[in-house]
Formats: sequence, structure tokens, C-alpha cells
Amino acid sequence: LEASRYYQEALDAAKRLQDTTVILSNLNNLSSLFIEQDAFIEAEVLLLESLEVLAVFDDPYFKATTNFQLAKIRRFQNDLRRSMELIQEVLDYCMAEEDYWLIIDAFIAKGGIHVDLQQFGQANQAFNSAIAYAKLTGSSEQLMITYNNITDMNARLDRYEQAYKYHRQYSDLKDSLRSIGKQRNINELREQFNADVQEKENEILKKENALKDLENESQRDQNRIITFTSIGGGILLIAFIFFQLKNNRILKGANKEITEQRDMISLQKKEITDSIN
Repeated sequence: LEASRYYQEALDAAKRLQDTTVILSNLNNLSSLFIEQDAFIEAEVLLLESLEVLAVFDDPYFKATTNFQLAKIRRFQNDLRRSMELIQEVLDYCMAEEDYWLIIDAFIAKGGIHVDLQQFGQANQAFNSAIAYAKLTGSSEQLMITYNNITDMNARLDRYEQAYKYHRQYSDLKDSLRSIGKQRNINELREQFNADVQEKENEILKKENALKDLENESQRDQNRIITFTSIGGGILLIAFIFFQLKNNRILKGANKEITEQRDMISLQKKEITDSIN
């Protein structure tokens, strides 16, 4: 429901902007979603709208993907002849363009239509082509789908040995994908854990560096204070000595002058005394 709402909003926005490529893309995405939900009528309305757009804006890729979705609907409606015609048009396009993903899907769909038509030999050929291309491209999911289709076909024909063979291949591949998925999840969790640890270590390192910078700055401030205090103390000491020396000189000068004055007074007293006598 959420995905369909998203595609519908994207489609509405593309129509307002008149962006034909985005319109076709969202028509295909939304119709594919409806088909997965077995809402074939809603899907067909969108696909017919896509064909109307393609009649004006010719795009081989979107025409192929639209025909591919329409082929699913025609098959559901039991119009197997038209469904096969549409799938063949898709195959002609994607083989020429070497669109391997669409080639595999088209061969799987073709095989399913042949099964419905009870053309089991041709169905087997189509499925084998799908297997070949899936192995070529490494498309494990499409390979698993093909194995499952061949299993169902052989079970329908009471070929239980063949059905078991392909079912084992299907199961082995499914288990392998599940194991790969688990390992991928484990690796992702491990990478996320390592990233979280690294982030926390970086935060701690930043805090430690900030603390060290603060301590260094504090030590530099202390050194400046000591330096300035030392310089200031030195200056004060020099000034004190200077003024002390100056005061000493002044005192010595004053004492000398006093002594001289005293001597002069004593001499004058002596002269006065001598003159009296």
C-alpha cells in the first residue's frame, strides 16, 4: 500500500512536470505492483495509458516493458496467443539490445505460456534458455525461479525424478542465497559495529587531544605568569637596588656635609675659645 501510494504520487508529479520518461517509468512500476497484488484490472488501465503515451513518445525500452506486463495480464485472462505474441516482441527487442535481465524474464514467461498450452517440449527449451542466460549473468534469483517452474512442469507430467532433480537444485540454491544473505547481514553488522567502535574511539581521542591542548595552554599560561613575574621581579629588584644606591649616595653626601659642618663648628668654637684665653 505504501509503495503504491509512493508510485502514484511520483506519477502525479511527473504528469504535472510533463516528464514523459518519468511518467512511463512510474506507470510501469505501479502496474507491476498491481499485478503482484493480482489487481489486473487496475494494472491494465495503467498499461493502456502507457501505450497511449508511447504512441506519441516512442521509446523501445518502455514499449518492451509495457508489453511484458501486458503479456502477464493476457495470460491471466487466458488469452495465451496474444500473451505469446507480446512476449515474442519483448524477446526480439531485448535480444537485439542484449538486455539480459529482461531476456531471462521473457524466457521464463514464454516457458510458462507453453506449459499452459501444453507445449511441454517448447516450454523446456524456453526454460533451458532462461537457465543459460541466468548462469551467464550470475542471476541466482532468476535461476531459482526457473528451477521452480521446471519442477512444477515435471510434477504435472508425473516426471518425479526430473521434478526431484530440479527441486533439489532449487532448494540448494535457495539455501545458498539464504546463507549468503545471512553472511552478508553478519558482515554488515560487523562493519557497522567496527564503524561505531571507531567513531567512539575517534570521539575519545578528540576529547583527549582537546584536554591535552587545554592542559598545554594552561601550562603555557602558567609559564607566561612565571616569566612575567620573574621579569617584573627582576625589574623591581633592579629599581630597588638603583634607588637604594641612590639613597646611599644621598645619605653619604648628607653625612659628609654634616660632618664637615660639625668640624667647621668645632673649629670655630676652638678659635673663639682660644681668642678668649
